[in-house]
Amino acid sequence: MKPAVSNEAQPLASEEQVSEDFLLTTKNGDRTVKGASIDKMIHLLIYSDSKFVDMILLTYRTYMSPTVFLEKLFSMYHSPPSNPFAPLEPVTVRDTRVKLANIVKHWVTTSFENDFANDPALFKLLYNYVNQTFCSAEIKLGSRIHRAINTKNDQLNSFRNLTVQFQYSEKPPTPIFPKGNDFVDFDNYEIARQLCLYEQHLYKSVHPSEFLNQSWRNNKTNAPNLTKAIEYFNRMTNWVVTQIILKENDKERFKMVRKFIKIMICASKYNNFSTMREICAAFGSAAVWRLKATWALIEKEKKVYEEYTRIMALLAPDKNFKNYREALQTSNPPCLPYLGQYLTDLTFIEDGNPDYLPLPQRKDIINIEKMTRIATTIQQICLYQQHSYFFEKVDPIYNFLGGDLPFLSEQECYARSKELEPS
Repeated sequence: MKPAVSNEAQPLASEEQVSEDFLLTTKNGDRTVKGASIDKMIHLLIYSDSKFVDMILLTYRTYMSPTVFLEKLFSMYHSPPSNPFAPLEPVTVRDTRVKLANIVKHWVTTSFENDFANDPALFKLLYNYVNQTFCSAEIKLGSRIHRAINTKNDQLNSFRNLTVQFQYSEKPPTPIFPKGNDFVDFDNYEIARQLCLYEQHLYKSVHPSEFLNQSWRNNKTNAPNLTKAIEYFNRMTNWVVTQIILKENDKERFKMVRKFIKIMICASKYNNFSTMREICAAFGSAAVWRLKATWALIEKEKKVYEEYTRIMALLAPDKNFKNYREALQTSNPPCLPYLGQYLTDLTFIEDGNPDYLPLPQRKDIINIEKMTRIATTIQQICLYQQHSYFFEKVDPIYNFLGGDLPFLSEQECYARSKELEPS
């Protein structure tokens, strides 16, 4: 990610240039921001391209609260910063204010629901700042921001009160209502479709900020929606294991495993990698994997077994989930990714790179390269939040799958498995 540089700025001669609070790397004449202090990072927004702005908007909470970020942004209205790439270049107040207005408008447009809608104090502060700055001296610029705020606010209120039916570009599949109330009575395709709807709701509810600082581990109060998605994944996997392990004989266990394989096949047709991975994880558990008699019966059903091996290979962790990543990248949306892989990627980035660059003269130089990698991963996650499955909701199945799915502990499942097949 290369912040845009003024045409008048002279190219750097050194491979790395370190000022008091700013570090650049230069390669083949291209300059990239490697590190900056918080204040310098804010100043860079005025002189950088949209990719850099998007990166900061996704990751600024790593280093400051939304309130502090807002205050630092508006501090540039009265005190325009110099160009970090060309400190001697004259500063134009009008140009700075135009760029600042565009940044604020972009923040509102892209992050209103995540940052402002649920934080009345921040929303009020934004409104006051806009009125006290742009609307007092730069009315046209202030009007643009006000229109963006009002538009997003109206859209959010309309969505909350939405009662109209969607007009589908393609007719959704005819729903298959269950003949009974038991799970075995539910059609496999309809189970897959209802899981698409339920897990899509969980996936789209996660805010980008919940992926920062490994909040799903370190501070779950900052990642409530992500925590719900993780808990559902684990609950579904444990429930699948329990459903298999509680069957009394090989034939009944075979039928249950076969049903889950068929659900997994149906989910694959809808690019629901999350459900597929939940079931794969259940099959790979110690309690289920060791049931030789059950799997021997599965192997006799050639088509089912071939599909099972195909999907297990697709979602295998070999080479950092290479097959899965390629399949996801080439799938047409809507898709439901396996969220755990993104969390693994983010953990690797977080643990493998310092938040601040280890410089001898300063300890507060933010590692911009790390922020860029985190932002890129979050952008990939958000990409799949923009599309929706338009299946019809079948309440008996949807509510069953979204309800309290009871399951045994891992120890209880393994003990039961040993009872069924001691060796």
